[in-house]
Amino acid sequence: MVYVRSKQVKGHTYYYLVRSVREGDKVRQEMVQYLGSKKPTYWEVMKLKKDCDKKNTAKEKAKKEVSERMEKETQERIKKETPESMKNKEGEKISATKNS
Repeated sequence: MVYVRSKQVKGHTYYYLVRSVREGDKVRQEMVQYLGSKKPTYWEVMKLKKDCDKKNTAKEKAKKEVSERMEKETQERIKKETPESMKNKEGEKISATKNS
């Protein structure tokens, strides 16, 4: 979720569009966009939020696609690299331990 944050620097007020980002147990603010020294109107803020949500949705979709592709490639590589002698009847990998 994004929101407008004001910051006082040497007596001047500046506005930023920020979002909350969780890093472990802590939540920090990440600046999304500098808005300038003029306070944005309600409608400007709504448009900025909508644009930011669209960008985040596209980013998340791209991350998911990359993750799925990497998982698929990893599974294919495992299948190719696992020798037949290391598989049991169901085709699952079994451990190679010595019996004493």
